[in-house]
Amino acid sequence: MFGFEKHQLIVIGGGPAGLTAGMYAASLKIDTLIIEGTAKPRLALAEIINNYPGFTEPISGVELLGKMREHALKMGAKIVKSDVISTQLSSNPKMLTTRENKIYSADAVIIATGLQQQSLRIKNEQKLTGRGVSYCAVCDGPLFAGKTVALVGSGEALLEEAERLSGIVGKLYVIQVPPETVESERIMSISGKIELVEKAIPVEILGDEYVTGLKISVNGTEELLEVGGVFIATEKIPTAKLLENSGVKTDARGCIIVDKDQRTSVEGVYAAGDCTCRGLQVVTAAGDAAVAAINASVYIRRKVRGV
Repeated sequence: MFGFEKHQLIVIGGGPAGLTAGMYAASLKIDTLIIEGTAKPRLALAEIINNYPGFTEPISGVELLGKMREHALKMGAKIVKSDVISTQLSSNPKMLTTRENKIYSADAVIIATGLQQQSLRIKNEQKLTGRGVSYCAVCDGPLFAGKTVALVGSGEALLEEAERLSGIVGKLYVIQVPPETVESERIMSISGKIELVEKAIPVEILGDEYVTGLKISVNGTEELLEVGGVFIATEKIPTAKLLENSGVKTDARGCIIVDKDQRTSVEGVYAAGDCTCRGLQVVTAAGDAAVAAINASVYIRRKVRGV
């Protein structure tokens, strides 16, 4: 497919940040296109969301995304499903090319490409994601209040999630995958609820519909931990590889650097949501996206007036 389209604003990403940005900008009568990507947003993997303001009953991630998408369309945003493979963000106008070789131009761009959780490749990890396997203690920890769960991971991410979970669950098995870079004392000092299983290798997450246990190997001997959930604590990688030669500055982790108005280092380019590594919650993604859309709309209107 070849072609060319011009819009005032293009939003890259169809997760909660992208859809919120598109909805806000369209409500402000900005000609807005959302390029939502072909990969599922992380939110789509969440079976239950119970901490999004205004929803007093649990809602699935797919349902919440559906409502956000519907809202964006109702406000007048256009949505296409494709992957952006190259960008010229320092040009005027900004130019984007999708996998189908279609070229889009815009006065401003909001990047909301999210992030990818590094998998540990434990057997059944992907199958049971959202069914007892979680990558976010803040998001899903409350679902396991008073229960026994396992936390598997490494580094500072492991310590942070142990802090969060230990205040919620009844018992927490902690397994540090090699190389073990965190001292045992630091982990154990967090809470008396923690049982550190040293020199353990996770072998398989058990369960048909939901997690029922975690099989581990300790010094070559297999053991079974009876747990209702398995939390994975690994590095979160921003999915913004297309920005490598765009001039948009990122930090050492690859997180897009933004100011209080969600502006990046390139004029007319904004970023919001998990790709900035701030908050890493649906509500913070939506909030930052609203700020980005409001400021992008002001930028566009000034550009139209030649200011």
